[in-house]
Amino acid sequence: MLFNIGGGGMLLLGLLLAVKSSFAPKPETPLCETRYSGGVLFSYSRKGADPLSPEDLQARLAGTDRGLVKNARIVAEGTVPHGYALEVQLRRSNGEEDDQSRSGIGFLWVPRQLALASSACLSSSVWIPEGFKLGEGGTLPGLVSDAQGMEDAPAGAAPPADQNASGGDAPVLGKLPPFSLRPQWRADGALMLQPVVNIGQMGAVLIDPAKATLKPGQWSRIESEVVLNTPGRNDGMLRAWVNGQLVVEAFNIGFRRDEIQSFQAVVGDIHHIRHGGWAPAPAETRLRISPLELRLK
Repeated sequence: MLFNIGGGGMLLLGLLLAVKSSFAPKPETPLCETRYSGGVLFSYSRKGADPLSPEDLQARLAGTDRGLVKNARIVAEGTVPHGYALEVQLRRSNGEEDDQSRSGIGFLWVPRQLALASSACLSSSVWIPEGFKLGEGGTLPGLVSDAQGMEDAPAGAAPPADQNASGGDAPVLGKLPPFSLRPQWRADGALMLQPVVNIGQMGAVLIDPAKATLKPGQWSRIESEVVLNTPGRNDGMLRAWVNGQLVVEAFNIGFRRDEIQSFQAVVGDIHHIRHGGWAPAPAETRLRISPLELRLK
């Protein structure tokens, strides 16, 4: 009898522990910048710590930029890593809304080793001033698979080689459909992710505004991680952190169909959007963004 009572007690204890374990919060996945070694920096300064001019940046990008000289400048900023930020001017329309060089910037940064990676971690911080006009939303730097095929890239511009990168030549993509992942802000200031995938249906990934909203006068650190899927399978992943807090963790994503596809570039589009495309700012304003940090596996 004592043996049966003891056995029943052990069984009950085991059940209680199993129930407790099932309801216990899972440990949060650490920031990808802590799990990736090395990386590539899109720096705003020379080795001697002098800031680059917009013309210097333009020369590095080999003609893939839009609005960089007119709408951007590098400013000293001691509150972000590496001591400098890129300040982007966002201008109102003058009635020529097709002239995309009037407001914001766009460029393609193509580190060669990106094409060889199976996963990527992109980090940067964004700052908006008091009174910033959000408009209908806007876009921030993200990852793309086809530098030639992106809507905001200059027509006919060839992807440049990163002068500070090393690695093999990028594969020729032909007419494979591109995929991408771009952070965006919404009309209420909340952040979201805009993925484009090859397999299945996946819309915008909304983030709880309580966890991820651009706050005037403050820097917001945005970090996104993409793990590419096995070609043809839905086994890719994406994660995002805002100010160190995990805000998105999604699995079973089919970014690519073919093994020749990989991320090819970081697209540095920073401007307002309307219906998914470029738009002028609702008022003269500006924002700042820290140097882009890319880590790969």
